[in-house]
Amino acid sequence: MSVLTTIVRGLFSAYWYVLLATALVGFVPDLRETQLGRLLGRVTDPYLNLYRRVIRPVVVGQVTLDLSWMIGVAVFFVIEEAVGSVMTRLLVNL
Repeated sequence: MSVLTTIVRGLFSAYWYVLLATALVGFVPDLRETQLGRLLGRVTDPYLNLYRRVIRPVVVGQVTLDLSWMIGVAVFFVIEEAVGSVMTRLLVNL
């Protein structure tokens, strides 16, 4: 695996952890208002808002479920695998 592929996979892994941290912070409403919560929101909201426009939160009793996060993560993993596969094919042919 080339250095470029390693860097790109590392960036995808780092963003995955940021997405996961955003979900965990979302379970505690007061944490969203901290500096960390706002930083995570600034990093992940542009990506997640693509799905939030189409998939509205589901209200179950007094709980609101943001299903767009789950769809966004699933698409993220598909994109990650596609980019990794294309990069590997391109670098093998060099």
